[in-house]
Amino acid sequence: MNFSATRFGLVILVSALLCASGVANSNVSLPTDVASGWGSKSNWRKSMPIGFKSHGYKIVSAEGEHPIRRGKNAIRFEVRPGDCGRNSDWNDCENDRERHELSQRTNLHVDGDNYWFAYSLFIPEDTPSIWPTKVHIGQLQQDNPVFWLMSWTSQGYLVDVAPPGRFGRTLHTRKIIDADDLKGKWHDILLNMKFSTEKDGHLHIYLNNKKMYEYNGKTIDKGEKNRFKFGIYRSFISRYIKVKSVDEAPKQVVYFDEVHRGTKLAKVDYVGVERLQQRLADEGLYTGVIDGLWGKNTRNATNALLESLGAEPIEEYDMSIWESIFGSEAKQ
Repeated sequence: MNFSATRFGLVILVSALLCASGVANSNVSLPTDVASGWGSKSNWRKSMPIGFKSHGYKIVSAEGEHPIRRGKNAIRFEVRPGDCGRNSDWNDCENDRERHELSQRTNLHVDGDNYWFAYSLFIPEDTPSIWPTKVHIGQLQQDNPVFWLMSWTSQGYLVDVAPPGRFGRTLHTRKIIDADDLKGKWHDILLNMKFSTEKDGHLHIYLNNKKMYEYNGKTIDKGEKNRFKFGIYRSFISRYIKVKSVDEAPKQVVYFDEVHRGTKLAKVDYVGVERLQQRLADEGLYTGVIDGLWGKNTRNATNALLESLGAEPIEEYDMSIWESIFGSEAKQ
């Protein structure tokens, strides 16, 4: 056998081994119907590619009787007992964890960036909480242990804040969605993060366009890059097993839809703009297509409604719209 043939055979063998281990095809493409603004459709990878199961994530449609927030598709994540994987630096199986999670690959966030993030979350009624095991459903993470974690506990859906300088230790935890209201419905979540190594950074979190949390201060370390992750990540499975006296934790399923990123709110909050357009149409102020796109006709109709409510007109779509229109109605 000549050298070229031998080399070709080795390439085939290595490729086969990589495929078998789950390393190959660790990159993931998501349709623009469910995710946009991340640089490309393929700007995702499996957080723990070795051992990632086929049921870990799937693109689903309404035809399959799955919940869809907007458009034709959503993303379904599932973690079953024993779904632990690894990469070159970490092994979930050795650290009491299970997960199926997608992670942003490139176009990461750096000092000076200011982004809006949107995602809609649905937890089925038959998906149980496994507290005191903590289930993380979304992260903004840099390489060293600084986390902005969205977690599901016995209290509901929370944000764990561990800003720079705390070496991964939580500063505080704040509730975003109450446990009694969490399952069986879509929740529309917006994050606005100014990434800064100085005190002028911030993280604002909105639920259904209402501000639920505000942090001001450092949000990233010098020289670091931050990435967005989402899916199901279960930490310390043994806690649930011990408390419940069982052999394993039950499977869990969550759905995500409308996972968008942009420098302007109007470029990510398609769900909110659609709700606003419907409100304007009900008032007879808007006759265009209800498409979630902020344009001249939507802006003009919005300003007409704001004027009738005695509020100031706006140029850009921002959160003041929701307080002026829906907030004033709630007070009547």
